[in-house]
Amino acid sequence: METAPIENTTTTQAVSDTQNVFGDQFIGKDGFLKLLITQLQNQDPLDPMKNEEFAAQLAQFSSLEQMQNLNQSFNQMMDLNKVSSTASLIGKEVTYQDQTDGSLVSGQVDRVIIKPDGTYFAISGKEISSEYIKEIGQIAPQVTETAPQI
Repeated sequence: METAPIENTTTTQAVSDTQNVFGDQFIGKDGFLKLLITQLQNQDPLDPMKNEEFAAQLAQFSSLEQMQNLNQSFNQMMDLNKVSSTASLIGKEVTYQDQTDGSLVSGQVDRVIIKPDGTYFAISGKEISSEYIKEIGQIAPQVTETAPQI
């Protein structure tokens, strides 16, 4: 008995619980609140939302807001930590790779500049990205010889 091949088949992909059904965009607290208000405005008056469901959604909203506040505080703490740790490099001697010829150059850090695209060190009037820093050390003290007193 011969069987004919199956044609025009389609496959479907199930969305797992860990995938974001909204694509790359996550809903924030404002979007969540608008969604909740829209849901309340358009609910069936003969079968309204139960108090338990409403309380659960309000708890989710509160939880979302607290997580966003915690995330914001954490980001501020990370920014302060970055400023503190990089500021300690002012006055230190660093060796960096020069981007014009690839040689290693040493100099003293005069300033630290924090930009949106990264951290930069001002060394002898040049802004050097932290990615090119190869070594950090103390500046050797200047030793001056003095003649023995007679």
